[in-house]
Amino acid sequence: MPGFAPTVQRIVYMSSDINCSPRELVHVIETDPVLMIKVLKVVNSEPYGFGRDILSVNQAVAILGVNTIKNLALGIAGTGMLPAKGVGGFDAGRYLVHSLTVAAITKLFATQQPDADPLDYYIAGLLHDFGKVMIAQYKPSRFRRALDTSLWEGSSLHANLQAITGHSHEKIFSGLLESWGFKKSLVSAIRMQYQPATAATHLVASLYVSNLISKGLSSNEPGFIVPKDLPGIVQSLLGGDFATIVNSLGDLSSIFGEARKSASV
Repeated sequence: MPGFAPTVQRIVYMSSDINCSPRELVHVIETDPVLMIKVLKVVNSEPYGFGRDILSVNQAVAILGVNTIKNLALGIAGTGMLPAKGVGGFDAGRYLVHSLTVAAITKLFATQQPDADPLDYYIAGLLHDFGKVMIAQYKPSRFRRALDTSLWEGSSLHANLQAITGHSHEKIFSGLLESWGFKKSLVSAIRMQYQPATAATHLVASLYVSNLISKGLSSNEPGFIVPKDLPGIVQSLLGGDFATIVNSLGDLSSIFGEARKSASV
């Protein structure tokens, strides 16, 4: 992906180096003030609750570990590499609001699962649609055809992209994540996000439902767009039908509002 900024390229390179030192990672992140602020914002958010503010990247690495911060930084940096406005009809603002909303909701599910890593869930949500960015940037005419078909027919952009390009966006990007050395669980979550019954993991189920909730929150229609059914394994993993799951998460309107605010910065 030659369009990546130098900071992102360095983080990608470091992701493939198992001997990457914490000091090197801290230095790279601290050379990008926007990235540094976003990393600190995430690690100071709930559900971590360390009881004190984490004021430096070095402190965050010491508490959470180099691999966790490396993946988080790469996830945040990746969302900043969006196509120019209007390329292939891609709406960067809408994409970013949706990604940030899915990330925040997916992280909420982690608090309901013993031993789940909230950052893994957050990064999966943040990057789940990044394959669409890749198609829009490198195949803009095909992305435009798929988008126009979706708008005209009211059909799935995911399905139309696969039909027109011959590839599914989640498999394209999960392959790239795998080459970057991301955790297998994260790679699998991206790859299987539309097949929760096949993957049958709490992370995949959480990502699947978070995506549905985000689409409901951003709809022009009041309330949620309630799916007819959830796969049985998803209901089992998350504790009920769609309405029950949504109610268990509490008021989500603030999450959508915060995502819109962050996307506009």
